[in-house]
Amino acid sequence: MTMKVPQYPTLLAIVAGSLITTSSSASLLVYEGFNYGESSMNIDGVSVGGGATGLTGSYSTSTGTSGNGNVQTSIYNSSGLTFSNLSTTGGALTQTVSPTIDSTKEYTYSHAAINTSGTGTIYNSMLVRVDSNALSNPTLGQNPSNSGVSDMRIQSTSSLTGNGNGSMVTNAKRSNQGSQKPGTSYTANGFIGGSGTISLAETYLFITKYTNVGGVDGGDATLWVFDETGFDTWQANGGLEGDLSTYAFMETTNTSSTAIAFDATKSMRFSTGEFSVDFNSGADNYDNVGTIGATYDEVRYGTSLGDVISAIPEPSQFALGFGFLALCLPFLRRKL
Repeated sequence: MTMKVPQYPTLLAIVAGSLITTSSSASLLVYEGFNYGESSMNIDGVSVGGGATGLTGSYSTSTGTSGNGNVQTSIYNSSGLTFSNLSTTGGALTQTVSPTIDSTKEYTYSHAAINTSGTGTIYNSMLVRVDSNALSNPTLGQNPSNSGVSDMRIQSTSSLTGNGNGSMVTNAKRSNQGSQKPGTSYTANGFIGGSGTISLAETYLFITKYTNVGGVDGGDATLWVFDETGFDTWQANGGLEGDLSTYAFMETTNTSSTAIAFDATKSMRFSTGEFSVDFNSGADNYDNVGTIGATYDEVRYGTSLGDVISAIPEPSQFALGFGFLALCLPFLRRKL
């Protein structure tokens, strides 16, 4: 008499497959969730860790001239950002610049070296919150909110300062723009902004797609900015890449013929500062007052959209999967 063996592994695989979400990250290049403990601290000198991948060494921070009431900080905050059902860990990075009329450049740059590489199409996602945006320049008659800039970019580790360097740039707040207008650039010398303006103190999901990384003919950088309502609607309708433009709060694209690379010669750099620090040279152009600040969290780079969107499975998914398994177990116990 032939005995049929119950195929437990096969059934378990089916059930497990029903629980898989977009957290699959076989091609995840970089992840930084800023999981560095329960105490907030200056990020300068903090060793990369806490579940971070694709980065190495320690964070290094450069600032403008302090004193005379000028403040430039780059702080690890133990409290992180949250957004819809996205999986998050640890804290976040908050940068703040508060200059006085001092005729000096005020900025803060913090970076960590990359120890991985990628080519072709690379996706980036991160959570972003603009906390303050009130820099103004009385000397030039600039209105508040026009004089600050905050962004994240991939930059040569040997040349980390200045605006004319780097690539794969995503602006939380573009330079010389009123309100909080995000933007993106394939290289660091040509930002393109969309028509949308984000709100202060509200968390958004930024998704950016860079094409032909490592190629010789340049490529495109496309940024989609989601608020929670748009993100939830996008997910409810399948979460397809082709629908990003339909449900995003705003979208913008920048095209360049300049070749860029994503490899171990680069660093991931966060920067916040005066608009004039990169674009103007006259001392009067540094006479800004007020404050600009931004918070970054859950930074991911990967070779697919699924790599950079990591959702927490809904409880109903687990209930369905394990409920199905419970129903099947009596039949698995039968021996034929």
